[in-house]
Amino acid sequence: MYSNLPKRQRRLIKLVLAASWLLAGAGGISAIVVSPNTIVAELGRLVVYGWGGVVAASSLVATAGVLFMRYRWEWWASWFAAAGIVPYVGTVWWLVAAGETTRLTQAFLVASLLGFFVLRALLCAAHAAKLRALHGEVSSGDGNA
Repeated sequence: MYSNLPKRQRRLIKLVLAASWLLAGAGGISAIVVSPNTIVAELGRLVVYGWGGVVAASSLVATAGVLFMRYRWEWWASWFAAAGIVPYVGTVWWLVAAGETTRLTQAFLVASLLGFFVLRALLCAAHAAKLRALHGEVSSGDGNA
């Protein structure tokens, strides 16, 4: 995915990207280990554990995808991480709307994180499209391309 970039920059990009995925995974783990009380009160412990586990697991898969140059792993994992964090993003924005304006910074930042998860999925999909075009494969829409 980064083969056209200079070696030094490619390494830095992969290092920062892998570290970012690991930090997202740590966020998922922390949701389970040190569950945020207000969020648990709104969603319930099972939902918090569920989204925390999905974000943690998918972030580890995405990290492996970056490190082992398997963009498809990161592509799939990005979508799962995005879906996993949606309940948290929605709840934080709900709390803001309910009057907890001190959570506005948190709401903007986690919404931004959701955007970055989706961006990574779209970038991996664009890379796949570029590879298909380079290799002369024409997608017929049947999933066999």
